[in-house]
Amino acid sequence: MVSAAVSVVGKALDLLTNPLLKNWAASVNLGLNVEALQIELLTVQALLEHTSRKEVVDNTALSDLLLRLQDMAYDAEDVLDELDYFRIQDQLHGTSDAAEEHAKGWAYNLALHAKAVGKQIICLPCKASSHRGEVNGSMARLKNSRVFCNPIHAVGKHFPCTSQPSVRGDDQAESDDSSSIHNSPHRNQHRTDDEPSKLRFDRVEASKRMQRAVQQLRLVRENVSGIIATLGSSWSTASNVAQSRPITNSESIEPKLYGRGLLMDSIVLDIDLDDINDLPRDMSNLIKLRHFLVPNDETHSRIVEVGRLESLQELRSFMVKKEGQGFELRQIGHLVELRGLHITNLENVRVKEEADEAKLMQKIYLHELILCWTVGQSSNDYVLEEHVLERFKPSSNLLKLSIIGHGGDICPSWLSMNLSITSLESLCLDGVAWKTFPPIGELLLVNGPREEISGKIPDKRFGNLRMLELVNLPRLKRWAVDAPCQLFPFLEALVIRSCSELVELSFSHSTCCQQEKEAHATLFPKLSRLKIYDCPQLLSFPPVPWTEAPCSIQIERTGHSCLDELACEGNKNSDYSLTIRGNGIQESAFWNVLDYHNLAKLKEFTAHRCQPMPLHYLQMLSSLRELCFWDSMGNFPFVKGDSHVQYQFPVELVRIDESNASGKELTQLFTYFPKLSDLGLLQCKKITGLGVMGQQATAKPGPSLPANKLDEKHDAGAEEILEEGLLLVPPQLQALRIFDCPELILHYSNPLDDNKQCGQTGGGGLQGLSSLRRLHITGCPKLLFSYSSYLPFPKSLDYLLLADVMETVAPLSNLSFLTSLIIHECRGLRGAGLLSQGHLTRLEVCESPNFFVDSVCEEELLTSRSSKLQELIIDDVAGVPAAPICSFLFSSLTTLEVMDIKVEIFTEEQEALLLVNSLEKIVFGYCMTLQYLPKRLQILPNLQILAIVNCDAIQVLPLLPSSLQKLDISNCPEIQSLSSNHLPSSLQKLEIHYCPAIRFVPMPKVDDLPNSLHELYVHESESEELRRQCRKFIGIVPMVRV
Repeated sequence: MVSAAVSVVGKALDLLTNPLLKNWAASVNLGLNVEALQIELLTVQALLEHTSRKEVVDNTALSDLLLRLQDMAYDAEDVLDELDYFRIQDQLHGTSDAAEEHAKGWAYNLALHAKAVGKQIICLPCKASSHRGEVNGSMARLKNSRVFCNPIHAVGKHFPCTSQPSVRGDDQAESDDSSSIHNSPHRNQHRTDDEPSKLRFDRVEASKRMQRAVQQLRLVRENVSGIIATLGSSWSTASNVAQSRPITNSESIEPKLYGRGLLMDSIVLDIDLDDINDLPRDMSNLIKLRHFLVPNDETHSRIVEVGRLESLQELRSFMVKKEGQGFELRQIGHLVELRGLHITNLENVRVKEEADEAKLMQKIYLHELILCWTVGQSSNDYVLEEHVLERFKPSSNLLKLSIIGHGGDICPSWLSMNLSITSLESLCLDGVAWKTFPPIGELLLVNGPREEISGKIPDKRFGNLRMLELVNLPRLKRWAVDAPCQLFPFLEALVIRSCSELVELSFSHSTCCQQEKEAHATLFPKLSRLKIYDCPQLLSFPPVPWTEAPCSIQIERTGHSCLDELACEGNKNSDYSLTIRGNGIQESAFWNVLDYHNLAKLKEFTAHRCQPMPLHYLQMLSSLRELCFWDSMGNFPFVKGDSHVQYQFPVELVRIDESNASGKELTQLFTYFPKLSDLGLLQCKKITGLGVMGQQATAKPGPSLPANKLDEKHDAGAEEILEEGLLLVPPQLQALRIFDCPELILHYSNPLDDNKQCGQTGGGGLQGLSSLRRLHITGCPKLLFSYSSYLPFPKSLDYLLLADVMETVAPLSNLSFLTSLIIHECRGLRGAGLLSQGHLTRLEVCESPNFFVDSVCEEELLTSRSSKLQELIIDDVAGVPAAPICSFLFSSLTTLEVMDIKVEIFTEEQEALLLVNSLEKIVFGYCMTLQYLPKRLQILPNLQILAIVNCDAIQVLPLLPSSLQKLDISNCPEIQSLSSNHLPSSLQKLEIHYCPAIRFVPMPKVDDLPNSLHELYVHESESEELRRQCRKFIGIVPMVRV
């Protein structure tokens, strides 16, 4: 025991023999801390060295103190290790990130820092590398080495005196091991963005840890010194086992570490395993194990005689009497250092005295406790289970408690009338059928008289409770809180789940409270998360939210007659949103489920299958900016005599989806939103006409469209039908989206405006939307039925998407500010007069074969300065004519995507037209019959990205340009191989997705790798040979995923 402590102290002092560490510590204002720690370690070493050949026998107290002294030395070694790590980090990066200004001035500080990091370079080994640069202090050797290591990932520790780097995605995380390896300087210049983030040094935390280490070492050292002085020479001096090791001979004996057993057992402090099925039965020999990290908690339950791991700090699963021996509750009694404990299978406790053996009261460090009886496996001895739980009284330091499946009838006294864990922060009661409960308010039980429940709140309360969970309480019928304002002053989360008999939640103030505010607003001032679900009888609960602060709320599957789901999301730093889903039943009191006073900060509101919200409630949502109605029922709640002046809402965005509202109703609704700028309509079947709201938008119907614009078969009620179906949108709109309204027709003029004559409306259609920037129309084939020679859209448009507007040949020549144009399934639409404007930056044309027909004349082209088009997406190569306008338009392209299922080969004329020198990215997608890629690819000087996706017929690749950096081949079943001669030396990233015919990558040797390659991904390959080959590049290519 003494020798083990001496060894650990010696290891800590060894770190301080390096002058570089001490100089660096001085540069970051930790010199005095390091000096004090070194002096204390030397004092401990001096005390123990003269007893190093002695071992403690039959003196448990002294043994415990020596173990604690050893633990303190480990802590000191840890903090010194971390300081050395950051010194190395500064070394390798040539930085002084950890250093702060020295008391003697910046010049002195820099001098110290230079002295600390300027003498040598240390490279920590990285397990993923098969090539390791030899480091002897020379930077030249490192630069000439093909691979050197990055200590950020090689160390693999999380330091308490650091700030964590930013979290990376799953795809990046899987390649972290390989990403820590850098190749030659040529490779490094391409890897700036992929460098892993450095850990951030926290000098204040490091200083505090060293001060604590010094104080704790001094305290224990003084106690050990006093005991040794008192015992003198009378204390047992059993010889060191190292002196009695057997003489080595040729016979085979059981392998042992003679003289080092205690030391080796104490070295293993932490184990982190991804997965393990069978633990060795002698795992309990690791007596100094503090943390055993595994993904599956049940792994902990397989540790036999876990009580021997006396330093263990977390036992995530202990199954009582899992096997015959080694799983008794007395095993837990030895674990005095536990911080977290989960005990299951408590139904196997047959004698109440067994609970005493766990010694929970003595575990002063225990912060989290879970006590679990297996559901359906109860002993049926309810009195026994009550006694067992009563004897599991924990220390008053407990912060989190969960009791699951307890079969008794009574809450333990230490959790109720004699509450002893008043500092509790989290309480979970799951599957208990008690007649008495902790002091959380009154609970009315099923078939139980009121006097049987905890009707009075005792003087002791959970003053620090942060989280409360009531789960699967079969007897709970009503939970009522009638209390002073501060019963739950810190409660942040409340979960009520699977309480099948729960009917009511009720909260109110006791008479002592003088405030007149709603009870729940004060009872839960800190509430940020509320969940109530799977309570089918729950009919009544206070309106939500229960606090003014943004709160995450989930209420679903309750007994409410109209409400299916209510979800609210938000926090202090994000927008506050509310979604409410009805079940299609209309009820006058439906909207009483919300507390509108506590929704003053609400920004987004969505209602599904709900009756429209009354306007006086909507007016209370003073911060509302986005409003969405899905499948709304009934008419909007307009009151006769009310004008839009009386109700003015700050809403800026409105979505109406699958609504039965008429165009007239929606027109009236929009008058209440003077700031409305973004409008979306989806599947509004009753909207048949579209126009822009004018000064007389709400006037009585005037002259309709000319006779030749209306169906001659309209009956006498045609005007009335037209009035009901016509939607007039506000003129201030900046974005308009309309989806799947098959009967919608854009009117040339407002047929209800009697102050305007047809043809004198400033152009009609949507020309009145002078601020409109974005227009998206899909699935409205009749929209432009009346437009063959008139201009339907305002020239202010910047973005236009038309899809399935098949019957139109309407001109777009006035859209001189348009930068993005997307055309799908518009067979009659032509780009005449538009393409020569020279402002388009993105053009996407699919299933619109006439778009490029008769685009412009030669004279129009001459008036244009230059093309700005950067991105082109087409699905018909043959449909793009080799006209001067196209040559002009495509001359500035940087991105080209071809999705042509019919093209088999590119002609020279097509290659010259589309494959311009300015291209940086090309995608060939779903070119099912394409035989060969264009030959012109290899001479494109600026091409950086090439993607070949779902091209079934391509078998070989051509030579690729020397500028290419990324190659992506996906779902191309006929491509059989990649020639090493075809991979350019500039290639940085190669991805192969589901290409079953590719059996190998043409890089059998390291020298065949492009120097710049740093990512190699092979997914869903059927070739084991290919996968095996790619694995060989792990440690050579920084990122490899197979």
